[in-house]
Amino acid sequence: MKIFFTFFLMLSSILISQEKIVLGYYYAAAQYYPQNSIDFSKITHIAHCFVYPDSSGELHSEPGFQYPELISATHQNNKKIILAVGGYGYSNAFGYLCSDQLKRAQLVDDLVTYCANNGYDGIDIDWEFPKQADRENYVAFISELRSRLIQAGKNILSIAVPSYDWENGYNISELKNYVDWFGIMAYDFYGPWESKAGHNSPLYTNNNQSFSVQNSVMIHQNNGMPASKIVLGVPFYGYKYKSPDLYMPHSGASTVTYVQAKNYKSQGWSYYWDNVSKAPYLIDPLQEFVVSYEDTLSLKTKMGFISERNFKGVMIWSLGLDYEMNKTALLDITEKYYLNPPTLPPRYPELISPIDGATELATDFICQWSETDSTLYYHLELDDDPTFQNPVLDESSLNLSSFFLNDLSPGHKYYWRVRSLNIKGASLWSDIWSFQVTEDITKNKDWSAKIHSGIGIWAYPNPFNSQVRVKFSVPIASEVKITLFDMTGRSLYKLRDAQYQPGNYSFNVDFNSFSSSLPSGIYFLQLLTNQYNRAVKLIYLK
Repeated sequence: MKIFFTFFLMLSSILISQEKIVLGYYYAAAQYYPQNSIDFSKITHIAHCFVYPDSSGELHSEPGFQYPELISATHQNNKKIILAVGGYGYSNAFGYLCSDQLKRAQLVDDLVTYCANNGYDGIDIDWEFPKQADRENYVAFISELRSRLIQAGKNILSIAVPSYDWENGYNISELKNYVDWFGIMAYDFYGPWESKAGHNSPLYTNNNQSFSVQNSVMIHQNNGMPASKIVLGVPFYGYKYKSPDLYMPHSGASTVTYVQAKNYKSQGWSYYWDNVSKAPYLIDPLQEFVVSYEDTLSLKTKMGFISERNFKGVMIWSLGLDYEMNKTALLDITEKYYLNPPTLPPRYPELISPIDGATELATDFICQWSETDSTLYYHLELDDDPTFQNPVLDESSLNLSSFFLNDLSPGHKYYWRVRSLNIKGASLWSDIWSFQVTEDITKNKDWSAKIHSGIGIWAYPNPFNSQVRVKFSVPIASEVKITLFDMTGRSLYKLRDAQYQPGNYSFNVDFNSFSSSLPSGIYFLQLLTNQYNRAVKLIYLK
């Protein structure tokens, strides 16, 4: 019989290892996301949570947990549903029960019986969190649970693990022999328990935050976790802090869903992209709150991270948090960039501005190109030689379709090009365009003396408190567009869009008059005609 169990375990592991996993936790209270709203084509597994034991071994569940329609709908769509056991706040009895052989055996039997009687396809153990004293008992628990599941004809066993094993409770080298995957909870790196606001789930570390998805994965792999059994957790939620900015002290924080965060953005909150951490955040108009969350851009980048490293899959906490008006923006990203990823490299982008052959550009301005479908990153090169043998700028992992060029050399002619990349490779390079940089007129304090017959835009005072005087000049009749951008290259307000005859013009910009008040920071005014691209940096101090 033992030989049969071993063979069955090997066979089931081989079959499961060949499939991609998109596992979505379905929380008992998620009545706002009923089973008939789930797009099962975008997931492979549901983890129905939670059932948990008390100290006597009796199993309990939260109100609303019993949901046979969810189980039936999952199977009707040829997907798997597993029983999630434990969870935060419901794991206190595990250590006591697993330390006693008889109690552990009874717990195993009760869990498998519950699983079989209710039509689940397997079990996910979410013990939060075993300590060092539980380390070997946990291995015994998982190995015994695996054997009983096989006896019952259930071939899925997984465990959720924290981003770091602070308590030294996981013997990964042993556990990997019994589980189909480890779900790494790669989120909650910052939260209400911290004294400062921070990124909830940054892909990479930055100078202010040493914890990240990347080093969490690295630590687990160093402890023996194979890439083929890693299912990376992503949050469909974030945290809202009462704080003016990231890494500033906060006086309270609460959880927000992706939908809530997206709606803040549409209400005029300023959006920022941390290109080092590959994570977004929002700041409200009064600079009283900051929100860290996962959005479509950061999630798309994580799907590339998972694919590039041949991980087993992605784990979502939790299904429905991105559900609004029958749409699931984040779930769509997991399907498009992981479950059914591109089969070809993307198309190359089209350059937009500065236009080819532009002259008299300032030393600081925003260059832009078109977005291309199925792209994970853009690669921008800038050089003073059209052969690009030794680029003066080489940015290979840009997520936005714009980039702020600064501190360029006056009097130089530059060439630039962009290409798109995804997991299948890189596109061809775009066309090569050139532009000419003149003296750094934007930094000359004698701004009024700079208005002349050439093209230009200037602002004074700079820095400013609420109002800034803008002057611009056009040498020939032109369609003039003047747009305000933030530091990420996101267009905020179009201030001018009209035909102008040759001449000098001026107007005031009152930052308090915008429909949503803007926070202090760096902004850019871009003057664009069919021949020229100019920009001036603004420093806004409330």
